[in-house]
Amino acid sequence: METRFGSDALYVEYTDPGFILFKKVQERIVEYREQFGKAPAIIFLQNHGVFVGANGVEEIRSIYDSINKRIGSGIENGPPNCDLEEYESNTSQVISDHYGSRGLVSKSVRCELVDHFSGSKD
Repeated sequence: METRFGSDALYVEYTDPGFILFKKVQERIVEYREQFGKAPAIIFLQNHGVFVGANGVEEIRSIYDSINKRIGSGIENGPPNCDLEEYESNTSQVISDHYGSRGLVSKSVRCELVDHFSGSKD
């Protein structure tokens, strides 16, 4: 985030949807305003998406174009190496049983990249 967006964007860690998420975003916007003296134009909500704020449609399009360019600027490096490792957990067993009862197969895997975006293997 910091490398591509610097102080242009606010990132809010995963929070359950609803009022709890609203309060977390509100709190983080207040902190951002105190630090930078303005509201963030770009807000990334982990697992919820990206929101932008501007004074008009053209400015919003421009911000989204900027986001796409910044994200794309690192693509030449290719995707990170992610050696998959199979694992079992209570959740993966329930999922496997569910699909198995329908004649399907499921496999649970993990890697460092996935672990980065999930709080728990279970």
